Amino acid sequence: MVSRVDITEAFVAGGHAVEASFRGETGKMIIFNRITNNPYQCTTEPFDINKIANIEKKVPIDWITDDGTYVSPEFHSYARPLIQAELSPIMVDGLPSHLYN
Repeated sequence: MVSRVDITEAFVAGGHAVEASFRGETGKMIIFNRITNNPYQCTTEPFDINKIANIEKKVPIDWITDDGTYVSPEFHSYARPLIQAELSPIMVDGLPSHLYN
């Protein structure tokens, strides 16, 4: 499953990566900095890949309920904007069909 946000941000990241490469920036990846949850807004910037590679970013412990069985409202506020506008895959003979150039 993919959301409209996934698709949009993939295109945005790719476009900004091309722009950064035209400026001669190398060894970087595009990151998203969230501004607000509602409405969901973020900015992008190139960031040194060496400061990101092999770094594990964990869900904050306060986003897990005290009994450890569910996520908090803060997690919902973070995640909900990312999963909106769910798109159904195109299926052919019971299998997802992907677009190719």
